[in-house]
Amino acid sequence: MKIFLLLTIYLIFNCSLASEQLLFCSPSQNCACPEKTMELKANYYLDQEDFPGTLIRCHDFSGSFQNPLILSPACLGNSPAACDPCVDTSTPGGKYYSQVLKNFPKGCGYAWKKFNTPAFKETVKEFLKSGKVLCSKRHQSMCTSATFLAFLMKAKELVKERKLTLEQVEQWADLKGPVWTILNAQARPDLLLQEMNLGEGRTLRQKEIPTDNWPGQGDLVQIWRKDRSGHSVVFSNLLKSPDGKVVGLCYWASNKSTNGYGEKCEPIEKVDRLIAARFK
Repeated sequence: MKIFLLLTIYLIFNCSLASEQLLFCSPSQNCACPEKTMELKANYYLDQEDFPGTLIRCHDFSGSFQNPLILSPACLGNSPAACDPCVDTSTPGGKYYSQVLKNFPKGCGYAWKKFNTPAFKETVKEFLKSGKVLCSKRHQSMCTSATFLAFLMKAKELVKERKLTLEQVEQWADLKGPVWTILNAQARPDLLLQEMNLGEGRTLRQKEIPTDNWPGQGDLVQIWRKDRSGHSVVFSNLLKSPDGKVVGLCYWASNKSTNGYGEKCEPIEKVDRLIAARFK
């Protein structure tokens, strides 16, 4: 019992430190984090080639090794006993992000080059009808289809708040409306919210991240990388080194590495700029 109490105190103390780059192993096990792609407790993915030398906090509460875990400085102290990456539901963006995590299954398959548009229309219609996300080999996702559904989830709430009409939202289900065009073809979530008077946006170069609390949890974000590739995501948090330097971005999206819906982090050094959009 005394050992358990000491371990709990030790965990709480270590989780309160202002750094996510710490290694913790239970005294009962000399654990070592995997060298390759690591699945984190909240389904984040970090590739050691992207984050060389990053120390991961490991947990062993049950006597067997559990997934490694990395912490965001913004999350420290909110759930110290478990050291879970947190979602700040006291903010509108955090509440929205938590709803995304709750309403979308993990995985479900990733398809970009062979994306099945007719099947996605089925997913959209079912999502609007029941809130259920179709998950099968036929109903796979890509990044813009995921953020499109995440936007529709928010849009359904805005209908209840009388900021949108049900007719407007239902018209988007055929993918011919402005939402799909702006998110998928133009990759401009900022324009989407601005044109519908639902929010505002901002473009940030790599060295400007973060600026005035941008990006923030729950923002719709278009990432443009230095290699000219892009990614449409719902932003979660930044990863920072012990000296406060931003080293990575974490987000929810449909990713190849998560085989569809899931959370992932990527190194900031690969990012050229972000286009962030925030609901009012």
